[in-house]
Amino acid sequence: MAAFDSHRGGASSIAQINVTPLVDVMLVLLVIFMVTAPIIQQGVAVDLPKTRAAPLNAQEEPLVVGIAQNGAIYLNDVPIAISAFDSIGATARTARESPAPGWTG
Repeated sequence: MAAFDSHRGGASSIAQINVTPLVDVMLVLLVIFMVTAPIIQQGVAVDLPKTRAAPLNAQEEPLVVGIAQNGAIYLNDVPIAISAFDSIGATARTARESPAPGWTG
Protein backbone atom coordinates (compact mmCIF):
# COMPACT_ATOMS: atom_id res chain seq x y z
CA MET A 1 0.00 0.00 0.00
CA ALA A 2 2.94 2.30 0.47
CA ALA A 3 3.40 2.49 -3.30
CA PHE A 4 -0.02 4.16 -3.73
CA ASP A 5 0.28 6.63 -0.88
CA SER A 6 1.26 10.00 -2.35
CA HIS A 7 1.90 11.68 1.02
CA ARG A 8 4.81 9.50 2.09
CA GLY A 9 8.24 10.48 0.94
CA GLY A 10 8.92 12.93 -1.91
CA ALA A 11 6.97 15.98 -2.89
CA SER A 12 3.38 15.70 -3.95
CA SER A 13 2.42 17.02 -7.37
CA ILE A 14 -0.56 19.27 -7.95
CA ALA A 15 -2.33 18.81 -11.26
CA GLN A 16 -3.42 22.09 -12.81
CA ILE A 17 -5.39 22.58 -15.97
CA ASN A 18 -3.95 25.05 -18.46
CA VAL A 19 -6.93 27.29 -19.24
CA THR A 20 -5.13 29.58 -21.72
CA PRO A 21 -6.14 27.57 -24.83
CA LEU A 22 -9.71 27.39 -23.53
CA VAL A 23 -9.86 31.16 -23.09
CA ASP A 24 -8.38 31.67 -26.57
CA VAL A 25 -11.00 29.48 -28.20
CA MET A 26 -13.83 31.16 -26.26
CA LEU A 27 -12.64 34.61 -27.33
CA VAL A 28 -12.45 33.56 -30.98
CA LEU A 29 -15.99 32.13 -30.80
CA LEU A 30 -17.22 35.32 -29.15
CA VAL A 31 -15.79 37.42 -31.98
CA ILE A 32 -17.31 35.12 -34.62
CA PHE A 33 -20.75 35.33 -33.01
CA MET A 34 -20.49 39.10 -32.63
CA VAL A 35 -19.73 39.45 -36.33
CA THR A 36 -22.42 37.03 -37.55
CA ALA A 37 -25.25 38.12 -35.23
CA PRO A 38 -26.15 41.30 -37.19
CA ILE A 39 -26.14 39.33 -40.46
CA ILE A 40 -28.56 36.77 -39.04
CA GLN A 41 -30.96 39.46 -37.81
CA GLN A 42 -30.97 41.32 -41.14
CA GLY A 43 -31.19 38.25 -43.29
CA VAL A 44 -29.63 37.60 -46.66
CA ALA A 45 -31.55 38.12 -49.90
CA VAL A 46 -31.57 34.95 -51.98
CA ASP A 47 -32.89 34.72 -55.54
CA LEU A 48 -34.49 31.29 -55.73
CA PRO A 49 -35.06 29.72 -59.14
CA LYS A 50 -38.59 29.43 -60.50
CA THR A 51 -40.01 25.92 -60.76
CA ARG A 52 -42.46 24.45 -63.26
CA ALA A 53 -43.28 21.31 -61.29
CA ALA A 54 -46.83 20.74 -60.17
CA PRO A 55 -47.47 20.06 -56.49
CA LEU A 56 -47.53 16.41 -55.45
CA ASN A 57 -50.82 14.70 -54.77
CA ALA A 58 -50.56 13.84 -51.08
CA GLN A 59 -53.80 11.85 -51.05
CA GLU A 60 -52.31 9.07 -53.15
CA GLU A 61 -51.26 6.00 -51.15
CA PRO A 62 -47.84 4.66 -52.15
CA LEU A 63 -47.43 1.06 -53.25
CA VAL A 64 -44.92 -0.78 -51.08
CA VAL A 65 -43.53 -4.00 -52.54
CA GLY A 66 -41.65 -6.34 -50.23
CA ILE A 67 -39.90 -9.65 -50.79
CA ALA A 68 -39.38 -11.95 -47.82
CA GLN A 69 -36.38 -14.22 -47.37
CA ASN A 70 -38.45 -17.23 -48.42
CA GLY A 71 -39.35 -15.53 -51.74
CA ALA A 72 -42.91 -14.49 -50.85
CA ILE A 73 -44.00 -11.18 -52.41
CA TYR A 74 -46.00 -8.65 -50.41
CA LEU A 75 -47.84 -5.59 -51.70
CA ASN A 76 -48.68 -3.18 -48.85
CA ASP A 77 -48.17 -6.02 -46.33
CA VAL A 78 -50.62 -8.30 -48.21
CA PRO A 79 -49.14 -11.49 -49.68
CA ILE A 80 -49.70 -11.87 -53.44
CA ALA A 81 -48.78 -14.46 -56.04
CA ILE A 82 -46.12 -13.67 -58.64
CA SER A 83 -48.66 -14.26 -61.44
CA ALA A 84 -50.96 -11.55 -60.01
CA PHE A 85 -48.10 -9.08 -59.65
CA ASP A 86 -48.12 -8.02 -63.33
CA SER A 87 -51.87 -7.38 -63.42
CA ILE A 88 -51.77 -5.41 -60.17
CA GLY A 89 -48.90 -3.29 -61.53
CA ALA A 90 -50.78 -2.57 -64.77
CA THR A 91 -53.94 -1.64 -62.84
CA ALA A 92 -52.04 0.66 -60.50
CA ARG A 93 -50.22 2.31 -63.40
CA THR A 94 -53.42 3.06 -65.34
CA ALA A 95 -55.11 4.38 -62.18
CA ARG A 96 -52.43 7.03 -61.79
CA GLU A 97 -52.12 10.10 -63.99
CA SER A 98 -48.59 9.10 -65.01
CA PRO A 99 -46.47 6.04 -64.28
CA ALA A 100 -44.09 6.16 -61.36
CA PRO A 101 -40.44 6.68 -62.29
CA GLY A 102 -38.73 3.39 -62.98
CA TRP A 103 -41.99 1.39 -63.08
CA THR A 104 -42.17 -0.89 -66.09
CA GLY A 105 -44.52 -3.73 -66.82
